[in-house]
Amino acid sequence: MPRSLLAGLSLLLVGCFVDEENFPDKYAKVSCDKFQDCEPDDFDEYYESMAECRDDVVEVWDELEDFLGIFCDLDYDYAGKCIRDMRRASCDDYSDADWSSDACDDFMDCGWDSGWDSW
Repeated sequence: MPRSLLAGLSLLLVGCFVDEENFPDKYAKVSCDKFQDCEPDDFDEYYESMAECRDDVVEVWDELEDFLGIFCDLDYDYAGKCIRDMRRASCDDYSDADWSSDACDDFMDCGWDSGWDSW
């Protein structure tokens, strides 16, 4: 196998790894991408740029993480799968307030109903 292919695969694997440190940025990226793709008029009404959206989502996550950490178990073993499921969700899924993936529910176990759609 060519070295360049191995190096690319290594970067891909590292890029897919999600942990407590990089989750907010990855979550912000997929959330803002979905918002812009699925609700472009609303996106344009709230944000002037993708960077502004991502900064806003990271800021909110940082505030929520402290609060959720009291009430919920955040299992970062499922964080990457949750991000992947969010990325793959259709716009219908995105617009459905009750939609959640098993991986996202496993990531955020709050002890009531399911993690994502409970708050």
